[in-house]
Amino acid sequence: MENVSFSFLDPEYRRNPHPILHRLRELDPVHKNRAGWLITRHADVVQLQRDPRCGRDLRKSTTGGLTALYPDRKGLGEMIASMMFHLDPPDHTRMRKLMAYAFTPRAIEQMEPQIEQVTVELLDTLPTDGTADLIRNFARPLPVTVICAIMDVPRADFARVEAWTDALIEHLEVTATPEQIGAADQAYFDFKAYLAEFIAARRKAPGNGLVDRLIAAERETEALSPTELIANIILLLIGGHETTTNLIGNGMLALLEHPDQLALLRDKPDLITTAVEEFLRYESPANTNARCPSEDIEIGGKLIKKGERILCMLGAANRDPEVFAKPDTFDITRDPNPHVSFGGGPHFCIGAHLARLEGRIGVRRLLERYRTIDLVPARVKWRDRINLRGLAELGVKLRA
Repeated sequence: MENVSFSFLDPEYRRNPHPILHRLRELDPVHKNRAGWLITRHADVVQLQRDPRCGRDLRKSTTGGLTALYPDRKGLGEMIASMMFHLDPPDHTRMRKLMAYAFTPRAIEQMEPQIEQVTVELLDTLPTDGTADLIRNFARPLPVTVICAIMDVPRADFARVEAWTDALIEHLEVTATPEQIGAADQAYFDFKAYLAEFIAARRKAPGNGLVDRLIAAERETEALSPTELIANIILLLIGGHETTTNLIGNGMLALLEHPDQLALLRDKPDLITTAVEEFLRYESPANTNARCPSEDIEIGGKLIKKGERILCMLGAANRDPEVFAKPDTFDITRDPNPHVSFGGGPHFCIGAHLARLEGRIGVRRLLERYRTIDLVPARVKWRDRINLRGLAELGVKLRA
């Protein structure tokens, strides 16, 4: 096997990871570098995400896991120990069972009118004929407003919640700096204090929001400690907006760069369901998914030892030619579309149905409102991130 040099810090990778990931998958699909083992084939990613020996608790890593930069901090260390995203069974199973109570298909279906209302309100703020940034003015505020509204967070607090989640998101990046870790640590302390007061108020005067449902379920089952309840509400607020922003933003960019597909979706709006799945595959909102094996395992002829960090490269798996015909072609009719953008196994994204619904409603209503949407290439800017790949700006010319 040819030796391949790979670095997440490579400027070419940060600009466009796909050609580099193609080469890595072809030449060294189970590749080891300083970040850990990089897994790029679809079959291997699916296998590892379902393997009970490969957990999410990176505190067990022997090669510098998620907590390596802040082993003694009470802030993020406490959050990681309390958030189901980072845990393995039985703790993960216990927490997920309670959190899933708020994300049943019926519960998501009941959110549809609220999402429609938020979408229309946001569209009403856009110009009927003029330029706009679809990230700042639409793709970002839509999921932020929806998840905060679902949780009954007061509108006056939306900006604070968004700032805290932004800071916490940065620590999930492979390239997180000590400064970003410190900012995330402080954000957790502030967020925790805010939510403790919020939850206390809702215990005294319950409402009908998602947090109230979680409190009610927690009271009945005693499944979560107070810290676990707060940490997992934070998880829902983070997951409820960042990846959906990327889903809508990345999907709209792909449509605007492929006018034939945009015209097809306008002509056949019922294709929105398969279109959203192609948005997720073509430019995955999250590109890495970490695992930590509890024992030595072999994959692709390579021995991965107990505790070594594994990074499932979702963006690479989503363009594996062994699974997807013409993987670099954007095709909104692609079906089946077994992408891995929501992960897999017991850690499959709990908010996947909500994200899909927001994507379908948001993009459909946007195309219905505007007769033409033209890209402004000079105003297309990617965020300087590796894992949560999304746009910082998406400039467009709108005509209703």
